[in-house]
Amino acid sequence: MTTTIHHANPYPQEPNTVLADGTVGDVRILVLRGPFSPCAYVGVQKDSPRLQGIDHEEIELDVHGGITYRGLLDVILPAEAHFWWGWDYAHHGDHTVHSTGHFAGRRWATKTIARMAEKAAAQLHELLATRHAALNN
Repeated sequence: MTTTIHHANPYPQEPNTVLADGTVGDVRILVLRGPFSPCAYVGVQKDSPRLQGIDHEEIELDVHGGITYRGLLDVILPAEAHFWWGWDYAHHGDHTVHSTGHFAGRRWATKTIARMAEKAAAQLHELLATRHAALNN
């Protein structure tokens, strides 16, 4: 498990800035500065045999606020051929940045988000392994 922190404080960064990235097994981790708050993603190569027969909508991970995104990030990362599950840190009680100003709340550190993403990546890795094994028995 390796995660590299590129920016410790996500809030002054421009949207779509990569704040941290890493891997857990074959699961990629990405922490971005979203339009209003930091966002975290875990993804698997979209042609991975471990995704065959898996309904992406049924995958739920224990993450802050629940999964809010499922799909490709090809607009942000055109070279990444991954299917991503993502979540944001723009819920009630979280610090957010809008064109109308800042909304006070918990200011998340990139390191904390990356550690949570590592746990979600490990959870996804195990979940896909279990489901893949069940489909192939």
